[in-house]
Amino acid sequence: MSCINREELLGELYKHGLQNSEISEIVNGMEDAGWHPIEEGLPPIDICLIVTIRDTYHQRLELRYPVEYRQSVYGDGYGFYQMLDGSLLTPERSEVTAWMPLPSPYIGGVE
Repeated sequence: MSCINREELLGELYKHGLQNSEISEIVNGMEDAGWHPIEEGLPPIDICLIVTIRDTYHQRLELRYPVEYRQSVYGDGYGFYQMLDGSLLTPERSEVTAWMPLPSPYIGGVE
């Protein structure tokens, strides 16, 4: 399963009978939320994310994207997976410290 984009999220919310004002509040809240430290909570499942990781080998912070938080392919539980190659971000090597939803593409100048 892959993470869903903004248009797919809107479609799912409409299917569940939410009103335009409710949908707008959910989507705008996600986009304006900024960074969420892991200590404050995990992200929604199957949403495209940008994550900050602590690279334990190089001892530095780095960004990884696109990433999704989803059910583990290795057993019970959930994990952060890189979308490009499906690799799991393991706490021993790439500890996720914060996450935020992947923003919509810039559309400046397009009408």
